Amino acid sequence: FKAFLSNRQADATHFHSVHYTFWHQLDDIDKLEAWANVSAPVLVLYGKADYAASQEDHPLIRDAVNESHAGNATYIELDGIGHGFETAASQLETQQNRLSGEFNPVIIDTTVEWMRELS
Repeated sequence: FKAFLSNRQADATHFHSVHYTFWHQLDDIDKLEAWANVSAPVLVLYGKADYAASQEDHPLIRDAVNESHAGNATYIELDGIGHGFETAASQLETQQNRLSGEFNPVIIDTTVEWMRELS
């Protein structure tokens, strides 16, 4: 695992430059329950070039919110966008560029359109 960890800002106590206790605390949280308690409108975006987040997880967020607050969550998939909202053609490109690509303004356009539809 040494090669794997060396590419992820890891050492004896950190992963992605974050102390391991954070990851333990994050794992202890029931994230879907937390989302179910959100009563505000929620826009769940998934960039199809995101290699760090799972495409399958995002609809779960939408469903958790909508189960408790019907119609409050919207899920949208976007082509050409990586984990840091950067422009990327694929998950491999995003992974190789390590969040260093140019910001994709489709994020703003999509968010503004969603906000307008709310009003």
